[in-house]
Amino acid sequence: MRGVVFYMEDKEVKREENKETTNRNNTKRYLSSLLIALGLIIVAIPIIGKMVTNRKQEEMIKSFYLEIENSETTQVEAFNELDEVLAWGTDQHNQSEIDESSENIEEGQIKQTIIKKMPKTIGIITIDSINVKLPIAEGVDLETLKVSIGHMPESALLGEIGNAVLAGHRSHSFGSFFNRLDEVYVGDEITIQKADGTKVYYEVYEKLFVKPNDTSVINGSSHNKVVTLITCHPAINPDSRLIIHAVSKDE
Repeated sequence: MRGVVFYMEDKEVKREENKETTNRNNTKRYLSSLLIALGLIIVAIPIIGKMVTNRKQEEMIKSFYLEIENSETTQVEAFNELDEVLAWGTDQHNQSEIDESSENIEEGQIKQTIIKKMPKTIGIITIDSINVKLPIAEGVDLETLKVSIGHMPESALLGEIGNAVLAGHRSHSFGSFFNRLDEVYVGDEITIQKADGTKVYYEVYEKLFVKPNDTSVINGSSHNKVVTLITCHPAINPDSRLIIHAVSKDE
């Protein structure tokens, strides 16, 4: 009877030992699996991170080129709208209105009745060689060009790196707006005073005549401060555009 008891106790001990062994083995397998999983995660983190970074970089590059494309499209659309405004100014029926505007500007008496809303002056352009000193306003719409030289919003800011495009009508009155722009030559100086009072001095480096739909003249510059002046040519029955390119003297 005593032998049976010892046998049962021994069997129970072995069962407990087997259970402990099984638990230890399970723990080892669990720890091994956990370590393998952690190792895979550690290896995968830089790979996944690189993939995410590459994806973001690709999206940024794509967005960059898309922005450039949209900017170029916007510039072309703005240039086409400018062409329509300049064409309006060449119509004989509209010249009297432009002449009246230019006379008022020269007298320092810009009448509010000339336009629906007075544009805000963002600068002053001075060309001593043709006795020009005119206000510059933002925009190249019909109302703005009736009383000032217009800055194309899609172009570079005044005095900043890039191509700042300025447009103006050619009034039939001598010396009005850009009437005498064809008398500007390479080497002449153009001064632009910005809203903060600072002045930028430009030197004319190119004078050319282009077709109305030639948008190459508004191409930007990634290194220099350039200003481009645009008006109709000739003053009577124009069929082309007179372009003056000038670069900042501090370049």
